[in-house]
Amino acid sequence: MGEPKTAVAPVYGQHYRKLAEKLRKIARQSRSPGARQKILNFALRCDGTADHLDKQGAAKGSSADLC
Repeated sequence: MGEPKTAVAPVYGQHYRKLAEKLRKIARQSRSPGARQKILNFALRCDGTADHLDKQGAAKGSSADLC
């Protein structure tokens, strides 16, 4: 028999928040102001997507995902 599936907290926008964090790190390393700004703008869009997914998930009332 396999192990039982356990309930974990929903992640919703967590992936996009991690992506935004990585993009900001890359932007800090960029020497080009134009490229830096484009990367930071993309990070902001990822944060917005994460917020949207969090609100959408909360509205659906999902309390847990099964692994």
